[in-house]
Amino acid sequence: MNPFDGTLPFGRRPALILIDLMRAYFEPGADLYLGSRDCLESAARLLSAARAAGVPVIHTRVAFSAGGLDGGLFYRKVPPLRHLAGPLGEPMPEVAPAEGEVVIVKQYASAFFGTTLASTLTALGVDTLLIAGVSTSGCVRASAVDAVQHGFTPVVVRQAVGDRDPGPHEASLFDVQAKYGEVLDEEAVLRRLSPHASEVDLVEVGPRDGLQNESVLVGTDDKVAYIAALAGAGLTRIEAVSFVHPRLVPQMADAEQVMARVPRRDGLSYIGLIVNERGLERALDSGVDEVNVTVVATETFSRRNQRMSVSAALGSFAAVSARAHAAGLRVTATVGAAFGCPFEGEVPPDHVAAIVRRCAEAGADEIALADTIGVGVPADVRHLTGTVRAVTDLPLRFHFHNTRNTGYANALAAVEAGASALDASSGGIGGCPFAPAATGNIATEDLAYALRRSRIRTGADLRRLTEAAAFIGERLGSPVPALLGRAGDFPPP
Repeated sequence: MNPFDGTLPFGRRPALILIDLMRAYFEPGADLYLGSRDCLESAARLLSAARAAGVPVIHTRVAFSAGGLDGGLFYRKVPPLRHLAGPLGEPMPEVAPAEGEVVIVKQYASAFFGTTLASTLTALGVDTLLIAGVSTSGCVRASAVDAVQHGFTPVVVRQAVGDRDPGPHEASLFDVQAKYGEVLDEEAVLRRLSPHASEVDLVEVGPRDGLQNESVLVGTDDKVAYIAALAGAGLTRIEAVSFVHPRLVPQMADAEQVMARVPRRDGLSYIGLIVNERGLERALDSGVDEVNVTVVATETFSRRNQRMSVSAALGSFAAVSARAHAAGLRVTATVGAAFGCPFEGEVPPDHVAAIVRRCAEAGADEIALADTIGVGVPADVRHLTGTVRAVTDLPLRFHFHNTRNTGYANALAAVEAGASALDASSGGIGGCPFAPAATGNIATEDLAYALRRSRIRTGADLRRLTEAAAFIGERLGSPVPALLGRAGDFPPP
């Protein structure tokens, strides 16, 4: 029986395996294949979290034999990992086996080959193997491949594995992600291993992205009441307005009047969407706490949406970011059409990552990846997140549409991949007026329900969220698309 009390979010029952890290404790100063204290410290944090959560832990070590298989000699012949921090100089007791933890002695690369690991995992009731350790292109990859063959899901923890050179290291990570399992950041795994509920920020975009695509114009009084209801439901980041030309988005023509009347309190942050410096000037005069600046990923959409090239949009972002920071505002860079474009089709993840890198270098405090037309699926979310994580460590926020009924699955996949924030629209109203068929924002109350059932804290009050959605639905003259208000909470209060 797996001693872990309950399942992790998304139904996983994991064990943690530390491949050949025992030498870091028993032979201080040894020139490990991994060769990086950074990786060992990452593994130590995983080990501590696994123990706290009651997750089974398995250690492997290389066998020593008179026949010439000398793991210590083999490792000393290999130079330390060059692209991470320097060699070990002292023991790492944090990665030593504790009483009762399984130790597997192996003679080959894979922790499965010639050992009892598979039967041990089966006896523990495990279905997922979290992997940290030495030799990404050898021991780690081989163990991940064999895990699949034995019916387990391998999850390689990026910061806790290493190799001699960056090339084989990254190639093996890509291979594992593409063919065998998952490659997750340490932060995402620690979030899932927490014995307490995880947390994610819900960024409410109903007053802006929700209303902007609705044909019924909502009055200023009702907008302010709507925003007050959302704040009363426990939401702390609200994208209340956009500062664009009223001719393009008539619903946002009263942005200044709305911002002058919204309720204020400590911990409540109002976001204004802007696309250029003129929008920033209006945002600064209106007293927003944050600005969200959109850079569209494709040339055609960028020229149609913002009347500028992608390169020009990046230059504009740099200027806006500098001025916003000087005024003390937080800056989010949203990469629009990051999962697909209505005009150009597929958008390569490497292209999105290049834009993210430019935005990060220009001072973004947060990166938002937007599925503007709702074409992505969870595999796309994991792939794009991994690609973007290779260029920045900034907090990641995601904006999904449920156009093809994948928005909620994508949101859960994003949290699993380490998202710090998710956009959602009260009642599921709205979409993008500049993209064909870009309807179907994910509903805040439906998302909050799914997250709560997954043991992920949001701070949102579901009853008040459904009341706020009903309020705006009445002003729009039709029921909102969200389902929680119709089906009710579970279990019933």
